[in-house]
Amino acid sequence: QILSTAEEESLIKWISRLLKAGCPITLLLTHSLAEEIRSRRYALTSNPPSYPPIGKQYLNRLRNRYPIIATIYSRKIEASVVE
Repeated sequence: QILSTAEEESLIKWISRLLKAGCPITLLLTHSLAEEIRSRRYALTSNPPSYPPIGKQYLNRLRNRYPIIATIYSRKIEASVVE
C-alpha cells in the first residue's frame, strides 16, 4: 500500500474539506494530495528514500476502498453528460 491507513484517511479528509468549500475534485488533484502526504512522511529525514511515483492504479484502488471517492468522480461524469 502506497499510503498508510492513517495517511489515506487524511487524504479523504482533505478531499471532503475541499468538496465542502466548493472546489472541484479531479484525479490530478487527488494524485497531488497523495504525493504531498507521502512526501511529508519523510520531511524531517536528512536522507529521504526514493520511491516510485503514485500511479493511476493506486487511485483506482483508493476509489474501491473509499466509496465517497467513487461517488465524487461519478457525479462529475454524470454532470458532464447532462450538460
